[in-house]
Amino acid sequence: MFTSAIGHANFGVYSLLARMPATTISALSTNPRINRWRGGARSHSAIAMATATSATHPDSELPFDPARPSAMNSPHGEAMKIDAFDESPDHRNILPYDPAYADVFAQVQRHVHERLEGVELVHIGSTAIRGLRGKPMVDVAAITHTENLRAAQQAFETLGFHRRAVWVDKDEKPYVCGSIEHEGRRFNVNIHICHRGDPVHKDSLAFMDILDRRPDLQRKYEEAKDRAHAIDPVNPEVYNREKAAVIQEIHVQIELNDQQRGTPCR
Repeated sequence: MFTSAIGHANFGVYSLLARMPATTISALSTNPRINRWRGGARSHSAIAMATATSATHPDSELPFDPARPSAMNSPHGEAMKIDAFDESPDHRNILPYDPAYADVFAQVQRHVHERLEGVELVHIGSTAIRGLRGKPMVDVAAITHTENLRAAQQAFETLGFHRRAVWVDKDEKPYVCGSIEHEGRRFNVNIHICHRGDPVHKDSLAFMDILDRRPDLQRKYEEAKDRAHAIDPVNPEVYNREKAAVIQEIHVQIELNDQQRGTPCR
C-alpha cells in the first residue's frame, strides 16, 4: 500500500490509506478544519456539483495538439482557455504558498461546473494547504458519478484538458492536465479522476487534515521537497524518494487518529 503511494510524480499519497473505513471519510468531511476550506472564491477544497450535460467528443482519443487550445463557447459565458501543460523547469521550483492557487482552482471549478454533469471538484495537494511550500501546480480530485472512469476522462478532454505521457495513467486513476493563465501568470493544473471514497479522494482529505493540524510535519514535508529539488529538480523518482520518510510518518499519524476515533484501519 505505502510503496505504491510514493510512486507518483506530484501527489504521492493516493494509496496511502487504501483501507481507511468509510466512517473516517465521513468524519474528515465534517471536520471543521476541512470544512473551512469550502465555499467562496478563496476556497481550498471547495466542492461543486456540476449541472450541465457532457458529450463524447469525436477527437477525445487523439493526442493533444498545443496549437489547438481550448476556449469553448457556452451559454454560460466566456470559457476559460486551457493550453498544454507547461513543462518549463520554472514549474518545478519549490515556492511559498500563494493565495492565487485557490483562485486558479475556483476558476477551473467554475469552468467544469458549468459544462459537465455529475462531477465534484476538490482542491488537493500542497497548493490546497495554506502556508505550505511546494510546486506551483494545482491538483484537483474530480469525483465523478460516472461508473466508467475512462469515459469521465474523455468528458474532461472535451473541455480542452489532455493526457500527459509521463504520468502513470491507470484505469483506476485516470488523469488529465492543462495550463491556464491567471492574472498574467501561467499555472499548471492536474486533474485526478476518481469515485467518491477512492484512495485519491479519501487519502487527500486525510493528508490535508494532518498537515493542517501539524506544523512540525509541514516543515518536515517542505524540507524533504527542498532536498529533492537540490538533488534533481525534475526527477519524480528523486522527489518521491526524499518525501518517503515523512509520508510514512504522516501515514502513522493518520492511523493513530483513526484509532482514536474508534475506526482503526481494517
